Amino acid sequence: MGNKGSKKKEIDWFDEMDKKINEELYKNGKVNKNSFEFNDIIGKGGISVVWKVTMKKENKIYALKEMSKVKIIETKSANNILFERDLLSKMNHP
Repeated sequence: MGNKGSKKKEIDWFDEMDKKINEELYKNGKVNKNSFEFNDIIGKGGISVVWKVTMKKENKIYALKEMSKVKIIETKSANNILFERDLLSKMNHP
């Protein structure tokens, strides 16, 4: 029963992160799922699916990782997700 407050706190934290991410994305124009053409599934994991996508506006190919917030919270993987995000943001790869 004491878990409910903890899960609510984590959900609030994810909502706050969503707001910050959306603010960053929208600075240079609106980007959302409709901005991409979903081509193929590259891989699947316990909490995510990685897609090969084409950005419609630029006609460039990207990998897009789609994750489930509910599964992230259930598996207590938030720290791992943040570590992965930070690591990938520091990489310089074509």
